[in-house]
Amino acid sequence: MAERRPLITRRLRPGHWVAVDALAAVALAAGFSVAAVLAPESAGVPPYAAVPMIALACLPLAGRRRWPVLVWALVLVAAVFAPFAGWEEAVALHAVALLEARRTVVAALTATLAVTAAGAAIGSPS
Repeated sequence: MAERRPLITRRLRPGHWVAVDALAAVALAAGFSVAAVLAPESAGVPPYAAVPMIALACLPLAGRRRWPVLVWALVLVAAVFAPFAGWEEAVALHAVALLEARRTVVAALTATLAVTAAGAAIGSPS
């Protein structure tokens, strides 16, 4: 009988990684949504507006290994409308950097930096 090793020591297949990404995306969205409802002043917008923005910023991360550029674009758009959303752009950009050609990576990084700089120049809502 073959010895069964724990999941963490076995080689994960692509489908496993997608499941990990999906669980992480849902956990992020749930956590940020609960925070936005319990402490609406931290989000800077009312909970009824914050929760959909959080979903737009977090849930696409579930597909970042399958569609890295599309997910990055969705998360970047969410970052424009949800300045309280933080590092989701970096998580999406990481998948682009791993899976796409250098030219695409440079364009995505440039756009991310431009949006981040514009957001910093405009200032976050308080």
